[in-house]
Amino acid sequence: MTPARVNVTLTASVHAAARLRRCRGARLRGRYRTRNPRATPLYRLFDAHFDEVRGQWEERYERRYGFWRSLVDEQVLRYLNCGLFDNGFARIRCPECSDEYLLAFSCKTRELCPSCAAKRSTATAALLAEEVFEEVGHAQWVFVIPKMLRPYFLHHRELVGGLARAAWETVLELMCVAAGDEDMRPGMVSVVQTAGDLGNWHPHVHALVSRGGWTRDGQWLPVACVDERPAELLFRHKVIRLLQDVGLLSQGRTELLLAWRHTGFSVHNRVRVEPEDQPPQCVRRIAAYSNVSRGKRRKAEAENGEVGDIGFAPASRAAPAEARDARALRRGWAQLIKRIYEVDPLVCPSCGSEMKVISFITEHDVVDAILRHLARKEAREARAPPS
Repeated sequence: MTPARVNVTLTASVHAAARLRRCRGARLRGRYRTRNPRATPLYRLFDAHFDEVRGQWEERYERRYGFWRSLVDEQVLRYLNCGLFDNGFARIRCPECSDEYLLAFSCKTRELCPSCAAKRSTATAALLAEEVFEEVGHAQWVFVIPKMLRPYFLHHRELVGGLARAAWETVLELMCVAAGDEDMRPGMVSVVQTAGDLGNWHPHVHALVSRGGWTRDGQWLPVACVDERPAELLFRHKVIRLLQDVGLLSQGRTELLLAWRHTGFSVHNRVRVEPEDQPPQCVRRIAAYSNVSRGKRRKAEAENGEVGDIGFAPASRAAPAEARDARALRRGWAQLIKRIYEVDPLVCPSCGSEMKVISFITEHDVVDAILRHLARKEAREARAPPS
């Protein structure tokens, strides 16, 4: 960036930030206020103790909680840089009254950052409700494994996905039997939760399953309910077979587990979700709700105007062409904030006009200069008037 461009950008951003500072403290009701991550207890906890825990992990925690994963370093580093103006920001300006403020960049980590996780959950829920789920009844399924088997999945994380597969196969087989059609396919969205209420290691599966399924010709076959006891036994068989196939569970240990009156396996599917209810926030799509199946259905609809044998579900709800585009499924940050906090960050609090993102400031020299100016400006405004 040339010096001239630096000066223009710096001057414009400084004036915008000054206007923002003057507005703060007056008429903030209904105005989106940028967060201060350094002030949160979670940020202070990681900032103060993360390096200490990482240095002592192998000696104190590895035996109980498993090996240190390199993914943790990356996620924590991104979280500690999330929402900080030091790392760059966007300029958001009102074209009518020139009111303006700065918005720091986010980390977009999966679950560690509360702010980014809330936005991701909202985007996923909108995707499921508007693009994935058909307007049929669903039931929530929960699959639990015994404590004796949980360490296997702690030390062999590649097997966690096998739990979701075992849950899907359990649902598929029992639903086909109940419907009397082995080619029928239900819709299922599932997520593997790895923690319990107390933060302990507790891998289990939450799933939302359609109460019925679709034949190859797109006909809907309702299934009123599936007995939990057969589902528990079938799920237990599949999980045990999964661990035996990779050589982790011996025959003697299997017999010990099966000899218990209560083996620790459980399947619960009594919670119903009606079509008009808000679906839960899940992230894994299988069978009739998978990306492949939905893509094939849409392709068949576009080419033939009807669903062919490649689709296992009826035509999806009508939607405009632009909504089908992948980019349209990535909800903008402003829309997500509005959904979560019920405050529109692109509505000017001064005149009510729609604000626009006009530039992104990423060069460190410019960022530092703007922040230093803001600090000096704030100090001057806080100074007592002359006597």
